Amino acid sequence: MIDVDVAIVGAGPVGLTCANLLGAAGVSCLVIEQQVGTSAHPRAQTIDDESLRTLQSFGLAQRFLASTLTADGSAYMDGNGECFARIGPGPRNFGFAKRNYMLQQQLDAQLLENLAQYSSVQLRFGTRLESFAQDHDAVALKITDRTGQRDIRA
Repeated sequence: MIDVDVAIVGAGPVGLTCANLLGAAGVSCLVIEQQVGTSAHPRAQTIDDESLRTLQSFGLAQRFLASTLTADGSAYMDGNGECFARIGPGPRNFGFAKRNYMLQQQLDAQLLENLAQYSSVQLRFGTRLESFAQDHDAVALKITDRTGQRDIRA
């Protein structure tokens, strides 16, 4: 039985960011990811100023910012090729550009690398969540990895 304060299912940008926030706070957590690594196929291409401030809270913003490009804005086209909306670069109210182009693979890699400093965070890639159940005290999870099935309490 593995006991942790928090179980995170999924090692995408959100799961890895949560693990970094929890690790920085000293909260024990387990990240469970079915794939053997982070995603090779990005689902995000921009990061905004609020997300960069979140990365800043655990010391990753400046390093990650070096791999981004400030976005000038976007144009949205309908099926006829007519532009129906434009969004400009936006203000720089709190230290970071409002919109920044990025490669999700770089973000995932840096989030994962940053987790190495937190002894309270465990990573389980190649692990499948089989089931979970919640009672008034905790969530019980059953996971399967290459060594077999394990029980988690979070």
